[in-house]
Amino acid sequence: MGQVTLYLPQEIEKAVKKEAKKNHKSISAYVSEILSQKVSPKKWSSAFLKVCGTWEEEFVEASELQNTKRDDLE
Repeated sequence: MGQVTLYLPQEIEKAVKKEAKKNHKSISAYVSEILSQKVSPKKWSSAFLKVCGTWEEEFVEASELQNTKRDDLE
């Protein structure tokens, strides 16, 4: 894993330290998570997955569902 040195304004540094502590993470882990979400926004956030769960199967596209036979409703 690479190392990066960041220079932050004092108010940002304080906010980062506060948020990292609130989330029970090191500053490095917290900043890494934030940057990963920004750089790779195609993944669902861990907060979303905790609330909504995860899907283990392949996701079916809407176009594939359009021709699917459905049971009649009674």
